Amino acid sequence: MAEDNHTVVREFILMGFRGSLMLKRILFVLFFGINLTTLMGNLGMMGLVKVEFQLHTPMYFFLSNLSCVDSCYSLTIAPKMLVKFLVEKKTISLSVCATQLCFFIIFTTVDILFLAVMAYDHCITTCNPLLYPAMVSRKTCFLPVAGSFLGESLSSLIHTTFIFQLSFCHSNIIRHYCCDIPPLLALSCSDTESSKS
Repeated sequence: MAEDNHTVVREFILMGFRGSLMLKRILFVLFFGINLTTLMGNLGMMGLVKVEFQLHTPMYFFLSNLSCVDSCYSLTIAPKMLVKFLVEKKTISLSVCATQLCFFIIFTTVDILFLAVMAYDHCITTCNPLLYPAMVSRKTCFLPVAGSFLGESLSSLIHTTFIFQLSFCHSNIIRHYCCDIPPLLALSCSDTESSKS
């Protein structure tokens, strides 16, 4: 099959939210407030667990790590989205898009894995309350956290590498407020059937 002549995409345009300038300013204030509240709550939780000795238990260790991941997740998406409300130029370079996608995948999946680990910890506490101190130690708490980050970092790197090996030659307009896999696959002119599985 012969290659078509086409321009290679070097940057994307994030369409995000459409509307008047007044609506965008209102959305900026709203989302800035939500993001600030989220960050303050998560940082407060991490600080409280760190300074209060009675909270040095496995449950609060996992909760503190979950707050850290939630903070990182919101810092991956929100700053760029907030800037797009106020500026006319809505472009994002290929490298910044790849970086955002990589961290977005890491933090969303690690968030889910932490919730699963916390559910398992709660199950052990409920089902075997007398054996719990013997079964759960500092090492057994640290291993799932480290494993989640390492495993998902590798997985995210693989996903991001495969996505950005695709050719983007159709439109460069992403009808979304961040770089995510489905909108990027929709823009690709490569065969994406293997990427969707």
